[in-house]
This record gives sequence, structure tokens and C-alpha cells, in this order.
Amino acid sequence: MKRIILVSILLLAAGFSQAIYKSGGEARLSPRLLNYQGFLTDTLGNPITNPSVSMTFAIFDAVSAGNQKWTETQSTVSVDKGIFHVLLGSVTPVPDSVFAASTNRWLALTVAGQILSPRTRIVTAPYAYIATYSDTAMYAKNATADNDWIRSGGKVYAYNLTDSVGVRTNTPRYAFDVNGIICGGTSDTINALYGGVLSGYSNLAGDTVTDTFAVVTGGYDNSATGKYTFVGNGRLNYAETTYAAVVGGLNNIAGGYNAFIGGGETNIARGYCSFIGGGWRNRVDSVDAAVVGGYRNYAYGHYSFIGGGQNDSVLSRAGGVVSGYHNRAGDELIDTAAIVVGGGNNAAIEKYAFVGGGFSDTANSAWSVICGGFGNSSTTAAYGVVAGGRYNHVSNTYATVGGGGYNSVDGIAGSIPGGVDDTVSGIYGFAAGYHSKAISSWANSAAFTGSHTTGTEQVRAAAFSTGAVDFAMDHPDDPMNKILNQYGVGSNEMMLIYRGSVVLDGNGRAVVSLPDYFDDINQNPMVQLTGVGTYEVFVAEDVKGNSFKVGGKPNTKVYWTVTAERKDIQARIAYVKTPVVQEKIGSLRGHSLDDDALICIYDGLQQDYPGQFTFRTEEGRRVHEQSKKLVQENENK
Repeated sequence: MKRIILVSILLLAAGFSQAIYKSGGEARLSPRLLNYQGFLTDTLGNPITNPSVSMTFAIFDAVSAGNQKWTETQSTVSVDKGIFHVLLGSVTPVPDSVFAASTNRWLALTVAGQILSPRTRIVTAPYAYIATYSDTAMYAKNATADNDWIRSGGKVYAYNLTDSVGVRTNTPRYAFDVNGIICGGTSDTINALYGGVLSGYSNLAGDTVTDTFAVVTGGYDNSATGKYTFVGNGRLNYAETTYAAVVGGLNNIAGGYNAFIGGGETNIARGYCSFIGGGWRNRVDSVDAAVVGGYRNYAYGHYSFIGGGQNDSVLSRAGGVVSGYHNRAGDELIDTAAIVVGGGNNAAIEKYAFVGGGFSDTANSAWSVICGGFGNSSTTAAYGVVAGGRYNHVSNTYATVGGGGYNSVDGIAGSIPGGVDDTVSGIYGFAAGYHSKAISSWANSAAFTGSHTTGTEQVRAAAFSTGAVDFAMDHPDDPMNKILNQYGVGSNEMMLIYRGSVVLDGNGRAVVSLPDYFDDINQNPMVQLTGVGTYEVFVAEDVKGNSFKVGGKPNTKVYWTVTAERKDIQARIAYVKTPVVQEKIGSLRGHSLDDDALICIYDGLQQDYPGQFTFRTEEGRRVHEQSKKLVQENENK
């Protein structure tokens, strides 16, 4: 054991057994006991806690050495956070002779075999100064009454007090200092040492004497039955464990160490340092957990929190539900820091999962987020996000749905910004629109406007509309420093091109076979021929079905090209939806698409190519200036 230090000692009272006879011959005895308290720490100043410590007490006639006048050993003294309390004389009575001869007496203390120093001098209580005049007590019988105390109807009343008088205290501070008595009320009971009931009806302070300083200030049927417990008011409130408190309300129970209930009805706080602010039928069963208010909320996880709402529960360690209805954070204590902000019937299950609001949303994967909406979910999707919408679902790592409805992302790092019934199951896939699908077989592909991907690293859409088509690649002559751009060819027809070569036979003829599907998807084919070393080549027979014939000088090599107009259903739909010439309607009327292309790059073009580019409309110039202003404002923030 570390060296023990006695920090402070307080002798509360001393009395010795003397027979004092009242009228009628009834004897009244004072106990031969000394009430003694102390505070023990180790050499580092840390309070000692030990349920059973052996202590030896002795009284000497000198501050050191001297003669021992009395001693006893109490072998099972309880020390709680440094504090202990004993009644000296409870093992070996203290005889009158110890104090009869002299007032110079010192108390020595030995703890677990270690003698503590210095000794503590035993002093008297203030009013014991006049004990030497006790043999003149008969004079008091004949003294003139001063009306300070009046007895009437079996009760004693104090009036006109000019001196400090203590009741159950040896150091009165005021004219009438009360400690541990009932000040008012009816049918109240005090069992606690230094406890009190200030007022009320049928209140109880302490089950036993050891419930030190238990206090009830008022109310009806309230009980403070642990050490340092407190009930302020209300009815049927119970503070049952050390330092527990109930301020008011009805039928509340503070049953955890340091538990606190502010008010409300039928709330239960049984966790260590648990807290309930108010509300109805809320419960806290865990360490440092809190429910601020609401109805039927339950905080079970360590350090968990519920702000309010109804039927909310937190099982997650350090998790929380801010408010809402029937929300749940965590399935068990290991679901660390799962949080639901509000809404109804939402659940954040795995660790660090988050649901912002909405209804029937479930974040069932670690670090996943659902901001709101209805019926959205994340499963096995660590770091997955659903921003909102209805019945959207993510089920793989880094998957994201921005909104919309009935969308699903199953591929790693897949994304759907919105739309309806879109699916991304390919890795790094993307889909938008209605019923667009980035299929699992194809990675890093995107689908738009109801299309389905058909290959890896592909962009698939029903139609593309743009001012130009270009293709970028590494320049073959300087791939590390230059880019080679190639440009698409436009046409007023939706064309397909086929090409190849053939060698004419000895009769100057050859048959060219086209793909088997040629006739199914093409119409109005046209053939162009180029002879190698001669111009004497010709189309001997036009395209029929999936072939045509070439003629010319025998053994000539001929290059051939066939162009044809598509006739498949997708091409026909495109012609209907996007004709070659289209009238501008609505907001497009009076609006220039060329201006759209210039808005963000106009200033740079003017600097590098002065006078070559200009806006077609004043509206385009205005939007350009507005865009520049917004960019500058953002840069200045």
C-alpha cells in the first residue's frame, strides 16, 4: 500500500454515560461515544477507496510520546473516495477517567499498521465550557423565564433566540441551525444521517442511517434513499442511488449513480451519469446517455443521445437521434456513432451511418449517408450516399444516388444523379434519365436517355446533339507532348459506310459480299470504285441483297466503298425527334446556340483571335458578363 496521509479530521461530538433523572425517576443516559470522521489520501493526493481497512485509535496525554489513556481497534472500517466515519468507543467504551484529570488529550491513529502523524488534539464543543457549573443546575430550576423556549401541547417552540442554537449539528451558524430534521409537512420520515424533509406529505429521506444527506424538499410520496440523493418536488419520484436527483414531475426514477431527471412523468434513468430532461415514459439505461424529452424514447448505448420525438431509440455507442418518430440509431453497442437527425421510421444501423430525415429510410452500412426522402436504403455499401428521392438503393462501396425514384446502384463507385428506374451495376458506371442501365459486364461506362451500355468505357444514349464532334488521341509523332484531334463528318443523312478491296478474275469480274445484315438496316446504297493502276473499272451489277458485282480489266485490284442510308428503327426515331431542319420554339426562339458556345471562352478568343468571334445576340453578351461577375465573386471569397 502507498503511504497514507490523513488530510483532515473532524470531531463532531463527545459525550459520556451519566445517569440524569427526570421527574418520575426515569433515567436518561448519554452515550460513551466519540463521532469521528477523516479523509485519507495516498502520497500523490489521490483519495483512497477500500471497503475494509483496519484502524487503531488511541488517546494520549501528550502531543508526542506521553501516556496512553485508552485504545481500541476497528478492523473493518469502510473508506469511500477517502472519506471514513467511525464511532470511537463502539469496541472499547471510553471511561470518564480519560478526561477527568486534564484537558490535554491527543488522538493517535494507526491505519493498516502505519502510524499517522501528527496526533490530533481533542477539543470541546462551545457550550461545554459551562460544564464546570453543572453542579449549580438547581439554580436554573428557580430562574426567571426568558420566553426563548415554550412547550405547549407536547411540542417545543423556539422564540426570541439571541444565541446560535444547533439541532443535530455541533457547529450552529445561525440563531437556529437545523440539520437532519423535518421542517414541515405531514407523515414525512427521515432515516438518513444529516438528511432532511423540508415539507410535503408522506416523503422519505433515507432507508437507513447510511443514506447520508438524503433530502426531499417537498411534494407527495417522494423518496430520496441513497447517499446525497435529492428530490425537489412532485409526486412518487424516487432518487435511489448515490448522487441521484429528481427535480420534479410524477413517478420518475433516478436509479443510476449520478443520474438526473428534470421532470416529466414515468421517466427512468438507471445509467451511470444518465440524464433525462423531461417528457413522458423515457428511459436511459447506459453510461453518460441522455434523453432531453419527448415520449417513449430509449437511450441504451453508452454516451448516446436523444433530443426528443416519440418512440425513438439509440443502441449505438455514442450514437444519437435528434428528434422525429420511431427512429433508430444502431442495433447494438458496437454500432459506433450511428445518427438519425429526424423524420419518421428511419434507421441508421452500422457504425458512423447517418440518416438526415425523411421517412422509412435505412442506412444499413458503415459510413453510409441518406439525407432524406422516402424508402431509401443502403446495404453493404460502405461510404454509400443517397441524397433523397423515393425508393432509391445503394449496395456497393462509394455508390451514390442523388435523387429521383426507384434507382439502384450495385457497382463499386457507381453513380445516378437522378431520374427514374435507372440501374448502375457496372464498376464506376453512370446512368441518368428514365430506365437507363449501366450493365455489370461493362466497367467505366455511362448510359443516358433510356439506353443500356453495351461495352466497357462507353457512353450510350438515344441521341447526341452537339455543335461539333471531335476525337482526341496522343499524337503519334510526339505522344508525350502533343495531342492529335480528329473531327467527325456531318451529313443531312444518317449514313453507314462499308469499304474493302477485291481482285478481278481472268474474265474481269468479281463479286463483293457485304455483311449478312446489310440489307436489313440499309437503304439507297451507292458504290464507289478505284482501280489500282487503271481507271477501267465499273459496277457490273448494282447492290442486291447483301452483294454487288465489279467489272474491268482482268486481274485488276479494285478498292470499293459503299455508303447507305440507315433504315433501322432507331434511325427512323431519330429523324422524327431530330429532323434536319428544326423550328426554334419557346425559350429557344431568339436565342443563339453559337452564343452558348462563346459565353465561357469569349474573352480568351478575343485576346488570341481578335475580331474573329462575336456574339449573335445582346442576350448572349449579357449572360457572358454575368458569368464573369459570378466567377470573380467566388474567387474573392
